Amino acid sequence: MVGVQKPTNFLVVVSGTPLFDERVVETAANVVPGALVKKGTASQQVVCGTAGCKPLGWVGFEQTAERYKPATIATAHSANDIISVLYGGHFIIQAILATSQTITEGDLLIAGATGFVTEASVMTASISETASEKHVTPTVTLTGSTAPSGPEVGIAVESVTSTSDTPRLAVLSLL
Repeated sequence: MVGVQKPTNFLVVVSGTPLFDERVVETAANVVPGALVKKGTASQQVVCGTAGCKPLGWVGFEQTAERYKPATIATAHSANDIISVLYGGHFIIQAILATSQTITEGDLLIAGATGFVTEASVMTASISETASEKHVTPTVTLTGSTAPSGPEVGIAVESVTSTSDTPRLAVLSLL
C-alpha cells in the first residue's frame, strides 16, 4: 500500500526513532499519547500544550514504562504518571488534529488548544497609505499565525479533514 501507514491503538510513533525524556504529569487533563506538552510548574513536570505554546515535545506511548502506560493511545494519563516526552525531530508521530481543520500533506503545523495541532498560516503584510498635503503616512498590517502564535511543531505527511471530531494526523516532527 502506498503512503503513510498509521499503526494500531498501541503505537504512537509511525516511523523513526525519537529521543525522549521522562517527565511527571502535573495536571492530567488532555495528556494523551500524541498530544503536545509544555513545561509545568516544576522543572520535571509537564502539562497539556496550549495554543501558541513552546512545547517540550509529544506524549509518547510505547516508550512509557508499563506501570504508567494507558490502555490505548486514546486514553489520558493520570496526574503524577511518569511519561515519555518525545523530541529530536526526524520521526513521524500520530498527532491529534484540532477540530474544523483541513490539512493538506506538506502543511506546516503549530500547537493548538489542548495539545492538538493546527495549521500554521503564512505571515503576510499589507500596507496602506494616508496622504495629506505635506506627507504620506503608511500603515502596515500583519496577518497570519506562523510567527505570533508559536513555533512550527511539524509537517503534515498526509491530508486529513476534521469536523467536530479530533482525528489522528501523521506528522513529521520538527521538535
